[in-house]
Amino acid sequence: MSRSRIAAIVNPRSAAGKLGCDSPTLTSDLDKWYGGRACRVDWLTTRAAGDATALARAALENGADTIISVGGDGTHNEVINGFFSAEGERLNPDATLAVIDQGTGGDFKRSLGLGMKAGDGIAALKKGGTARIDLGAVEYTDSEGNAARRYFGNIASLGLSGDVDRHMAGRTRRPGTGKRAFSLATMRVFLGYRNPAVSVSLDGGPSEGHTVCVLAAANGRYFGGGMNVAPGAMLDDGLLDVVCLGDFHLYDFVLRGQHLYDGTHLELDKVWHRRARTLSAQCKEMRDVLVDIDGECLGKLPATVSILPKALRVIVGDCAAVGRRDASHVGAAG
Repeated sequence: MSRSRIAAIVNPRSAAGKLGCDSPTLTSDLDKWYGGRACRVDWLTTRAAGDATALARAALENGADTIISVGGDGTHNEVINGFFSAEGERLNPDATLAVIDQGTGGDFKRSLGLGMKAGDGIAALKKGGTARIDLGAVEYTDSEGNAARRYFGNIASLGLSGDVDRHMAGRTRRPGTGKRAFSLATMRVFLGYRNPAVSVSLDGGPSEGHTVCVLAAANGRYFGGGMNVAPGAMLDDGLLDVVCLGDFHLYDFVLRGQHLYDGTHLELDKVWHRRARTLSAQCKEMRDVLVDIDGECLGKLPATVSILPKALRVIVGDCAAVGRRDASHVGAAG
């Protein structure tokens, strides 16, 4: 393997704050492995929201060719955004992202074909299989009413999911509890939630009015701590899987929620599914409809989502939701 520069970005608040205790083992393992290949890992720690983006961006600008994201889905999203400059230009298009997940939901890693333990992410990194995946880009309205832009690897959605994110923000969440935590939060939010009327346009086509509980623009397959909302989504097909849970209510979630986890909900009434390259949505009422981006509530409608084909090279496992893998391998002997 040729000499390379690796930056590992660690969020010590992931895994309910336990990651800081576990990181010495992690750092020792990777340092030994990379050290045997004449590589050094620079360990960078986040302290506040936005740090992972800034650290990834600085590392890539300084010549890093592999970024390891150690944390939860929010951390991975911030790191992905660090692969772009503030002006939206890709930094080092040949750089690779590796995910070592220590979060509650673990949704992005599921589509990447990584196992549920941190060691599985390390094993995939050492094996070195990669693929070029698509990314989504969301143009939305931030909390101050200003236009904003954010990239995502997994799923952007609107409606109840954004309110669930806001409900869970700041709460202590332990790894491996994603399904239970998100299910309880969803039921609590449902109690005071009213599905909005939303105008939706796909690929610049005519606007359609829909009553929406959740509208997901999916690059990956899972959100909400393991809900298989877009079971046929592929990370590298150049398309968004658009899934709408229409006029869903709490009783629908209680009686039919398991369909969302096993991916059999697409044939239910109140659900529709299409594929598109762009999606535009705005609320037809005088109310805020919140936007969820990779598990974080960052703003509200109006919003537009578009796909960026093959925008990121990433470490994947054997069961990744991709059509083809790169011929090259990170960390392979040579």
